[in-house]
Amino acid sequence: MKIVLYSYYPALKTLEQLEHTYLPRVSKYRFSQSMCETIPKMRDSIKNASMSDLKDFLENIRRHSSHIGEIAMKQANKPRYVYVVFNCCSVQAEVLRRSNCKLIGYVISELVSR
Repeated sequence: MKIVLYSYYPALKTLEQLEHTYLPRVSKYRFSQSMCETIPKMRDSIKNASMSDLKDFLENIRRHSSHIGEIAMKQANKPRYVYVVFNCCSVQAEVLRRSNCKLIGYVISELVSR
């Protein structure tokens, strides 16, 4: 079954297709009846496996959320960089200089003097 690859949705779709498309075609054989009886058990095992993975994922997020928040706060306090386009006019450069942004690639004084 596709459960091994954590593909729960495709596994459920395969079970549904088996149950509604292929098993009715072979209903006169004995094995189809035993397969029909095991489908609900398989569905429950997929449900339990997916819930277990979801709980593990949420627990992992909860465990690491303080570290992620700390990194986000550090990133928020870093200075912002503005990249200047090659054909920048002096008015745009003056606005950037007044807003205390750091420019990479060009010096504001060179742009204003153009």
